[in-house]
Amino acid sequence: MSTETRGSRPASLWALIVVCILQGLSGIAGGVALLGSPDGSVLQFPADGLEGTPFSDFLIPGFILLLVLGVYPLVVVYGLWRGQAWAWWGAGVLGIGLPIWLAVEIALLGSSLMESGVGVAVGLWVGYGVVAVIILALTLLPATRRWLRPGAGR
Repeated sequence: MSTETRGSRPASLWALIVVCILQGLSGIAGGVALLGSPDGSVLQFPADGLEGTPFSDFLIPGFILLLVLGVYPLVVVYGLWRGQAWAWWGAGVLGIGLPIWLAVEIALLGSSLMESGVGVAVGLWVGYGVVAVIILALTLLPATRRWLRPGAGR
């Protein structure tokens, strides 16, 4: 029997909400920075970093970042807060989508960022990888799953 009182959000859900909010704010900040400075200068991305990619500047990647890793996590937060069953899937997609974003970013920009001396990129990649693992772990915890299952009493 669960020790949670009926109607109280489990700690795992609170933690998932906080991590998704932080991810959303981070994605919005990065997306806005790239939209405002498509040459990448605000984030100190090298100008030639997109050579060999389908992008001539960081405008489209910034827009994608803003929506996918900024706005989307906040939509998931709304669903988590409201106890919507779809939010469980949404958080799982975020936890899987974040490493996919990182893998594509590393494949497209990794060598140019490393060559330009932006060693902080590795720390960010590892950090966001950890965030993805945390999101997935919190999403899969039984208390989170119980809270978000369809028809759960809240």
